[in-house]
This record gives sequence, C-alpha cells and structure tokens, in this order.
Amino acid sequence: MYTNKDIDSALALWKTIGYHEEMPLPDGVTAELENTGHILGSAMVEFSRGESNIIFTGDIGNTPDPILPDPEPLHHARYLVMEGVYGDTPHENREHRREALEDVVENTIREHGTLLIPAFSIERTQEILFEIKTMTEEHRIPPVPVFLDSPLAIDATELYRKHQSFLKKGLRKDGDGEETLFNFPGLRKTYTTDESKQIKETPAPKIIIAGSGMSNGGRIVFHEKEYLPLPTTTLLLVGYQAPGSMGRALLEGAKEVRVLGEKVPVRARTENVSAYSSHADREALFAFAVGVADTAEKVFIVCSEPKTGAFFSQRLRDYLGVAASAPQEGDTVELEF
Repeated sequence: MYTNKDIDSALALWKTIGYHEEMPLPDGVTAELENTGHILGSAMVEFSRGESNIIFTGDIGNTPDPILPDPEPLHHARYLVMEGVYGDTPHENREHRREALEDVVENTIREHGTLLIPAFSIERTQEILFEIKTMTEEHRIPPVPVFLDSPLAIDATELYRKHQSFLKKGLRKDGDGEETLFNFPGLRKTYTTDESKQIKETPAPKIIIAGSGMSNGGRIVFHEKEYLPLPTTTLLLVGYQAPGSMGRALLEGAKEVRVLGEKVPVRARTENVSAYSSHADREALFAFAVGVADTAEKVFIVCSEPKTGAFFSQRLRDYLGVAASAPQEGDTVELEF
C-alpha cells in the first residue's frame, strides 16, 4: 500500500520544465518539451543526440480549440512515436459543433428534461463550460441551472485561472480570469457529496456535467442511474468511449446497462458530438505527420485500437511513403540513435 509519505517522496523528485527548455540527460542526450494543445500544459517530448532525434507526441490536441493554442507543428524527426486514437475517424465540422451543442441544449429545455454530460475533468469540462457561457451571453439559449458536479473538475478549473499563460492569447486576462472565462448565471459548483445528492431536488430543465467521461465511475453514474430511465433525458457524449466502457455501450445504443450493480433501462436519448474530443481526428493527425514525412525513417502509431492503428499506419505508408507501423503490446523495436 502507498501512504502519504510515499506520495510526498515521489513529488519531491518532480521538476517543472517549461516549453522549449533544453534539459541535458546522460550520454549526450537532451530533452525538450513542445506544446501539443491537448490539455492545459500538455507536451510532446523530443529526445536528441547529435543529428538524431526521436519525438514522442503523447496526446495531440484537436484544433481549433476555443481555449488552448494549436499543437506546435513538427518539421524534423528521425523517429516519430505518435498517437492515433482517431486515426480512422473524422470529427464533425468543428465550426458547427457549437450549433450541435446548442441544438441538444434547446431540445432538452423544450422537453423540460435533464441533459447529462459525462466529461473528463481537465479540458473537456472547461471547454463545455466556455461554450455554454458563450451561448448564454449571446442569448442563444435561455439560462438554466448548470451543475458542475465534480470536485476534480472544479479544482482543475481553478488551475486554468492560475495558469492563463497556457491559454490562447485572446483569452488571457488580468486578475480573476476564471470569472471571465467560465462563470455565468446559473452555474452551480457542487463540491460535496451532499450538494451532489441535492441536484435531483432542482426541477428540470437542467444540465449536469460530471465525471467520468466514459461513465466508468465518478458521480455521473449516480445521475445516469437516476435519469437514464426517463425519456425526457438526453445523454450527450463529447469524448472518446473506449470498448468495454459503459459510455461505449450507450453510444452503441444499449437499451439496458448495469449501474452500481443494478440493471437500469435506457429510455433517454443519446447524442454524440465527437468534435468536442480533445484528440486530433484522422485528417489532423495526417497533417501533423506530413511535417516530418521528408525526414522520418520510422513512424510508430500508438494509443489506438488495433484496427485504427493498422488503418492509419497504412495511410501514412500509401500517401507519404514513410515506414509507418502500429506496434502491439509486447512488440520490441531496436533503433539506431
């Protein structure tokens, strides 16, 4: 078992590194971080030695993002290890995603229903809050109670206020930027369990944003147990739903799910707006790889379902002529570096 002492010892080893700060490592290797525009402070890592380098992208952001800057483009990599979550799937037109969200909100209000939004606590939640705030201020939707029912998301939103240098330049404000960015009439932050339980006392229409984003746990499952049986409920999925997750089952049209050990009928309407994903889609990933097509000796597609990785690596081979592959668990690759 880990204790607080173990956590303190581990955190004592952490060192904060800014973007584009060259960090020396053993054997003549240096490391440098570059912005991937995925979540606040996300970074890819470039390891270099002499003229050779290898880049591990981690998660690549979906552009254009209303809050974060675009991922930094690549221009040179001998080896590239890149994510491929949506390597075979295009998102809907991101320019129209706010309209899609607006339609879902308006339909829910018209039916005097409850809108459930399972959302990851970092980036997805802040993006949805920003969009609802904008639509409310522009009088595109009437003000309704919006519950941010996630202690982690509430704390993460505070981080966005404290670290505005990572936001798009047009959003950086002096003073209390969180008030400017995310707060709006009707928003209620329910930090405690008791506050969360009281949400059901607020009559519909209302919006509930809670984790986890794939409905695998967190407070959203309690709300799903309460509201999925109601035909006036709308479940809005705004992110990737992994195979085997309850979110994936709901996305695929399950008529019944097991929640907290009980079978729950699904009479709610399920909507999906994948353009709110924080991951780049098929076209954006391809455009990202184009930047190193002339220099890359090998490209490895990771963090994807097997069929997705196979499709995307084949696409890179066919259209860019690069040696791309999608290694699976247990595969070993030796590289000259």
